Amino acid sequence: MRIRSRLMKKWSNQYYRLLYVYVYQITSSSSLAEEITKETLLRAYERSDKLKGEPETGNWMIRTARYLILKEVYSSWERGEDIHEKYDLPDIVDPSAMKSIIEQYEENE
Repeated sequence: MRIRSRLMKKWSNQYYRLLYVYVYQITSSSSLAEEITKETLLRAYERSDKLKGEPETGNWMIRTARYLILKEVYSSWERGEDIHEKYDLPDIVDPSAMKSIIEQYEENE
């Protein structure tokens, strides 16, 4: 367990800023960037035995962050929430494209 704890600390130090900036650049929402970054790192920790190392781990984290962004925005849209107001997102969201990407990601997991 100690090895996994060190691994999580290493990944947090190595990827937190990268993930946060990536999500923030897409969403322009600091609260969503924080939420998605933490969730991505948690999912990586849960899969640590399956992630092989660099660059696979970094690539996996970026793909997962992108999936989580789309899933959150799409889920909000499905619930009838005003996602632009909730996350201060630009008005360029295509729900059908998001759904397609989410489904492809989930099939490959």
